[in-house]
Amino acid sequence: KACMNTNPGYRGLTHPCVEAGGMFMPDLKYRYLTEDVPTGLCFNKGLGELLGVSMPMTDKVLLWAQDCIGWKIMVDGKMNGPDIGRTRAPQATGITTLQAFCQAACLQPACSSVPRALEVKQNFKVVFLRHGESQWNVANIFTGWADVDLSPAGELEAVEAGKCLKERGYKFDVVFTSVLRRAIKTAWTALMHSDNYSMPIINSWRLNERHYGALQGLNKAETAAKHGDDQVKIWRRSYDIPPPSIEETDPRHPCNDPLYRNVPAAALPGAESLKLTVDRVLPFWFDNIAPCIMAGRNVLVAAHGNSLRAICKYLENMSEEQVLELNIPTSVPLVYELDSRLRFVRKYYLMDPDEVAKKMAAVANQGKAK
Repeated sequence: KACMNTNPGYRGLTHPCVEAGGMFMPDLKYRYLTEDVPTGLCFNKGLGELLGVSMPMTDKVLLWAQDCIGWKIMVDGKMNGPDIGRTRAPQATGITTLQAFCQAACLQPACSSVPRALEVKQNFKVVFLRHGESQWNVANIFTGWADVDLSPAGELEAVEAGKCLKERGYKFDVVFTSVLRRAIKTAWTALMHSDNYSMPIINSWRLNERHYGALQGLNKAETAAKHGDDQVKIWRRSYDIPPPSIEETDPRHPCNDPLYRNVPAAALPGAESLKLTVDRVLPFWFDNIAPCIMAGRNVLVAAHGNSLRAICKYLENMSEEQVLELNIPTSVPLVYELDSRLRFVRKYYLMDPDEVAKKMAAVANQGKAK
């Protein structure tokens, strides 16, 4: 019996085939279409019609599928074909309004307006945590993608962050962090000291710090004394001007680091502006972090000053000038509250405001000539 495999999610299942023109093709009258289309697909399309939601791809699939099985379910874009009664679409039972659907589903008594249950707007929270002070922070060295460890003070900062989260009862379902140890150890330490043990921790190079190119490994104050505070601030904080880049032959280039052996070399930077960092970080926000938040999971993102700044800029719709003045202190939990569409509502730090102000000032003063 000729069969074919479908996608890997259905590995082990088979689909009968029929001969056509000396070749084989799936039997489109098999039960996968005659059962699945009238149930799941038709219910979804029927409910979408009641909600007034445009579903062009569903329409396209349904028109193709009903031709395959020889039914007339959707006619002229409406779920009112002669075979509608053979499906599980709401219209099969005579339901043609959202109000009638909600009443039949016992969501609430019939009323003349949209059901309250469908009007509820859920707000979400996400916690951002910049890594604790690193050894190169202490030495005032441009760090970027250099994989340096936390300083003793940075380790204590991470402990305090964990205690702060524990006091306020924060529990996490998933954690995102970079592939750099200072962020990873900050996440581990804060989680242990907030009694968060059982959750996946997802590492991604896209949450790495901004790559400082040829400045990486240089002392910030000495560089400022040589080139001037203004030039160093441009390199550090200008939105779209990257510092001098390094070649792929430079040992500091990430293409020479085994940590990135599974990342295409063309994607790895030799230097980044904040704009390029935003371009690198936001796809990971949209594809990985945001869906978890919208699914109702409690999310912690432990990353770096510039990768977090990239997300904050997007969430608050900051201008280029505004984001340059955003200083995120080390190892202070920063909570963002977002509405049901992940639009910014408010933000706050889980620490004494005076202490936060001191830490923010310390970040702002990095890189100035002494």
